[in-house]
Amino acid sequence: MERVSKGARENPRRDLLQVGPLAWSLLALGFLVLVSLAGCDSKAAPGRQLDRGTIHVSIAETLDGVPTDLNIAQLLITRALLQHGFELAPKDEARFRVEGGLTCTFHQELMMHLGEVSQLLENQWNAEFTVTLTDRGPELSGPGDTESFTFPEPMMNGRTDPELARRDIRRRAATKMIEHLVTGRMFSDPAVAQLLNALQDPYDPRLFNEIEAEIIALGPHAVPHLLIALTDKRPVRPLGEYPGLESAEPDDLKVYHLADRMLSEILGRYPGLDIVSTDDRRMQVITGWTWAWEEAQAIPSEYRVRPGDREGSVRDIPR
Repeated sequence: MERVSKGARENPRRDLLQVGPLAWSLLALGFLVLVSLAGCDSKAAPGRQLDRGTIHVSIAETLDGVPTDLNIAQLLITRALLQHGFELAPKDEARFRVEGGLTCTFHQELMMHLGEVSQLLENQWNAEFTVTLTDRGPELSGPGDTESFTFPEPMMNGRTDPELARRDIRRRAATKMIEHLVTGRMFSDPAVAQLLNALQDPYDPRLFNEIEAEIIALGPHAVPHLLIALTDKRPVRPLGEYPGLESAEPDDLKVYHLADRMLSEILGRYPGLDIVSTDDRRMQVITGWTWAWEEAQAIPSEYRVRPGDREGSVRDIPR
């Protein structure tokens, strides 16, 4: 049955029953639990599936001029770049160098005053972040290319709890800097970004199944972007076919549904979501796919997401 998203148009040139590029039969295997998602062997050969070169990350982080005990920016940026296919190396041996500093300064206690009653709303912090990316070239002979990143103005973030405020400003600033780095001139994967953006275009002439097939064909390069797309709750706009969609509302199919299905094709594991999956279920699936990709990339344990939670919680699917 044909599905039309809000604002989409009919496409008389295509028969939705002739999907072709994807192996829909895997969906008949059903709705899997997290342990199955994270425990099944991948199709690909053992070892790192995505290799984009060696990298060294050096980020200084301060709160009101004092170096932090836990450098959150260094941790999150390093983890993200490992997921994007880079491998850590000493500074002198790394092709790429990511160097910079995050400076966080206390702004104010934001208060609400009502008569004689005062209430703390937020402890507000400002963040300024500058990073330089250097490519020394394949022969490590010197800086063949550089790219600089900075926030155009200080970023502000606040929380009621002072300790959470101190942590969250660093976490939010690092997350924003990661977005800049992985979508910048040197580290971006334009083909993946363009195809994911097409899932939001109701006038794209392709079925969303065809867009999926093009992303799947990019293989491991698409995986880090699909992990992010698992958090994308926007409705899919082009036409296409997805199990259960014929009886759902037009906007029920989200980008995260397709990201899950594409990850299952690329990594050779069962999909974890369906059209009626809850947000709690989606969060479990995000964790499962992250664990699976950490294994595929042989990411060091100190940069893995919640490695202690995984121990004892994952079993292999019987073969």
